[in-house]
Amino acid sequence: VCVAGYGGSGCEPCSQSRYGFVCGTGCSINGNCSGHGRCNGTTGSCMCYVGWSGADCSTSSGVVAGCVGDVDCGGGERGRCVNGTCVCVAGYGGSGCEPCSQSRYGFVCGTGCSINGN
Repeated sequence: VCVAGYGGSGCEPCSQSRYGFVCGTGCSINGNCSGHGRCNGTTGSCMCYVGWSGADCSTSSGVVAGCVGDVDCGGGERGRCVNGTCVCVAGYGGSGCEPCSQSRYGFVCGTGCSINGN
């Protein structure tokens, strides 16, 4: 018999979408943790990634503490998490690969728009 958070014939850890005794309950209490966390296999509560908080991980804490996965870097579309740091594609920058401001462009938003005066 497996303890809460484990299931299957070998008592493997529950998948990210299941929790509880024999992994019998879906993690729908807090949705998908807003894409900024994962479901706790024992309690079903969200375990938020660095920089996120709240019951469903929807609140940005404003803390720049590095990334845990590509989801912290624009979901992988705007950048990738490499050794705890977001590496952003051109047109995005900052700790979470946010879009460049209107006056900046390029890799890590490092170039100013001074060629045309704007």
